[in-house]
Amino acid sequence: MQVYDDEEKTFHRVVVHRAVKSVDRYLGRSTRGFYGVDLEEQAVVYVKDAWRILSNNAAPEAATYRRLNAHNVPHLPGFYHGGDVPMDTPALLLSPSASPTTIPTQSTTPYDAAATAYTHHRLLLKNIGRPLKTFQSTYQLCTALLHALEGHSAAYQDGKVLHRDISGGNVLIDKNGRGMLIDWDMCVWCENTEEMTKIGQPIGTWPFISAELLMADNHRPHLLRDDLESFVHVLFYYVLRYRPMYPEGSEGRSVLVDDLNAVFDGGRWREHSGRVAGGKTKAVFLTGCVYFDNAEIREHVRPIPLLRLLENVRDTFKPLYTVKPSTFMYQPEDEEYAELMEELEEHQAAYTDALEQLQSPDHMLSMFRYWTGDAARDGLQWLPDDSADDLYAPRPPTSSCTTKSRSSRKRSIAVRNCPTPVSKVPRNGLLRDQSAGAVARARTSGEP
Repeated sequence: MQVYDDEEKTFHRVVVHRAVKSVDRYLGRSTRGFYGVDLEEQAVVYVKDAWRILSNNAAPEAATYRRLNAHNVPHLPGFYHGGDVPMDTPALLLSPSASPTTIPTQSTTPYDAAATAYTHHRLLLKNIGRPLKTFQSTYQLCTALLHALEGHSAAYQDGKVLHRDISGGNVLIDKNGRGMLIDWDMCVWCENTEEMTKIGQPIGTWPFISAELLMADNHRPHLLRDDLESFVHVLFYYVLRYRPMYPEGSEGRSVLVDDLNAVFDGGRWREHSGRVAGGKTKAVFLTGCVYFDNAEIREHVRPIPLLRLLENVRDTFKPLYTVKPSTFMYQPEDEEYAELMEELEEHQAAYTDALEQLQSPDHMLSMFRYWTGDAARDGLQWLPDDSADDLYAPRPPTSSCTTKSRSSRKRSIAVRNCPTPVSKVPRNGLLRDQSAGAVARARTSGEP
């Protein structure tokens, strides 16, 4: 595979095997990932191969990584080479000074006019990570999210780049157990005011998009606080799914699965707006009153630092989604009116404070840093081996007597009715100490 760098105007030859990440359709970005060997660098690398949207408002991911590297943003996957793939790569290889070309931005037919233009894009990344769901302890999970949050914060504050697609799949764990934030192809550069103020279909990965952006009546652009809320959803989702609170087969576990689906996957098509909307169950969850409520979390989640971190980050967003007190049914002379007005003032003050607090990532960073670091000095310890255990993972059968053999219907019936494990079921009437030849000779000689 040839990977072109559109800034240095050079190629790197990379030997790759089959894709380790791919999609089942050739639509949209069709992102694929490969492990490979860069022959120029003599190094094992990760190759990202995708089709990016060709738009003046969508910065190429290679350009974004160069910008972040220039500002020394930490916890990134180590981009060092890449860009748009030239349409005529062989000719460019023969003439390196030639300029690469891309897909035309203007269509020539009415049919193509409605299609989104894409261009082929490849990146070479030095750091190879494993999925967040493979965390070896909840401490590693939380520190990986802290590192991703630190990278996100530096990108926003120093590089003036907002990620806009915080998800569990975009946070990886490297070989040293540290987190890194990847996939910046949906980001926006803050000086791009047109894209920063854009209103429409929410951007991101559905289970982790902020509740407010998912609601049908929302009419505002994607903000910093939406990315910060996405970190909260990633934390809760990965703790609840990969550290189940209830034993297998229990009613509580069944309810947990239903609640996970309701909060993180709930949504429906809205005809009047022409978009999929949701977020209401997610908003209720953030108040801590219904889904995974505070009492349930306190009873079942351990260790204590993890429990406190979950409570703290959710409380940060609670004022944004708490129902506003209403005085509609009361008159000023009513006894309850004064109390409601006081509650309304308290609600408004909490809402304003929360908005101000979320203008910066500093508060979120301080909570993650305290519970993953300073809490140990206060005597609160993490568990060393509470590794991931997927709630949705298929489980082996509890009894082999329920296993059906595929060799014959007769044998499957015998297995189904047996009181002993399958391995102990006699086959074809053979006794444990007899061979098939011995039985045949016995039958020939007339022995029973």
